[in-house]
Amino acid sequence: MTDLARSAILLSSLAFLLGGCSSGATRTSPKSIVTASDFASPNPPATTHARTVPPAHDGVLDVNTPEGRSPGRPVDITGPVAASGGITDVQAVPGTPSQSIDDPAPISSAVLIDAKVGDVNGRPILVRTFFETGTPTQEALGPRLAAEARTRDRAAWLTYAREQINRRLDEYIRDELLRAEALSSLTPQERQGLFAVVERIQADMRREAGGTREQLKRQLETERGLTVDQWARKTEQMILVRRELERKINRGINVSWRDIEQAYYGRFRTTYQHPPRYRLYLVIIPNTQTADRAAFEQGLASGRAFDELAGSTLNRHQNNRGGLEVREVPGDLAATTFFPNPALDAAAKALGEGQTSDPVDLGDSTAWVHLAGIDPTPTLYGAQLDIEGRLRTERSNAAIDRYLLRLQGKANVSSVPQMRARLLQIAAERYGPN
Repeated sequence: MTDLARSAILLSSLAFLLGGCSSGATRTSPKSIVTASDFASPNPPATTHARTVPPAHDGVLDVNTPEGRSPGRPVDITGPVAASGGITDVQAVPGTPSQSIDDPAPISSAVLIDAKVGDVNGRPILVRTFFETGTPTQEALGPRLAAEARTRDRAAWLTYAREQINRRLDEYIRDELLRAEALSSLTPQERQGLFAVVERIQADMRREAGGTREQLKRQLETERGLTVDQWARKTEQMILVRRELERKINRGINVSWRDIEQAYYGRFRTTYQHPPRYRLYLVIIPNTQTADRAAFEQGLASGRAFDELAGSTLNRHQNNRGGLEVREVPGDLAATTFFPNPALDAAAKALGEGQTSDPVDLGDSTAWVHLAGIDPTPTLYGAQLDIEGRLRTERSNAAIDRYLLRLQGKANVSSVPQMRARLLQIAAERYGPN
């Protein structure tokens, strides 16, 4: 079970705890409150300012007393301490020093471990958090940028990295503003309820990891690169953001049946009111590539999914999109042309859902076509849940944008363009193509 799933389950518990605390239904017993007076003695001794100096033994001077430090009574220091000037336990090594203390030799070149690129309400935005550990609502961006650097040239990678960094930074600032706003509105009792929810999530994870805190610690460090305390802070922030969105945004979003009906017949008309769509996967392999053809046929015989094979490098037809071809059939299937090649077109029309054609000879290559399914024209009732979700998401995003504008007006945020430029520079140095 993921942290997000746990927090969703326990969010209702948090709402109950917070709601109960804030309503005044739960009261704290006076006996459960510890004050400073509980630690005071019932009969405190009389205050005295005079320090009692214990008598020194004959011939022994206590230098910790004013009498011992009196200028009129000098202390004679003799023995090894006096001979060494107060420096003892020193071992001399013969030979000439290889390096002057004033000019130490560098151990290695400087390496950037972490850096701050800006602040949001006094909280730093750290490079390591942004690229390596991630946030409660975001995965670490560094591994994805490194993976893309292996498949893109530098110009394409910079464009991709800039888009990802800009989007992630905007979300990072959004989450921090929401977290701070939610935290500032919590009462002391509500903070205790939040702490209890985080503790329950941690207890569940500890049981799944083996039952001990040490086992949970090893699991978090291995799988996520986090300490237990870091994980707790991340989980707390996730719950706070979800609570703030639910309290200030989601409760005010309403999508009526009339809204759904108007969207179905209006702005979403072309999206939902379409003819039946045939989802076809096409694989084409040149006849000269005998090894690839053998591997493809072996994959089919072993039960591998056709769409998986169509997206592999064995396929020479649009493998970057998995070989998918979508065809709409507004009327009679016989009057529709799927493919220009007559043999391939006939093979595709003869298929039922889930069927794969025999090899089709295209001259210098061989093709296979697979009918994954037929999407019928969705009715209003069939599309209502999807339309409601889209409308709710649109309105929620618009409401969040308006709310964030109000929060930014009273927040202290570093220059966003400068932070974007700095993050892109660091990403290019760490993860970009050589």
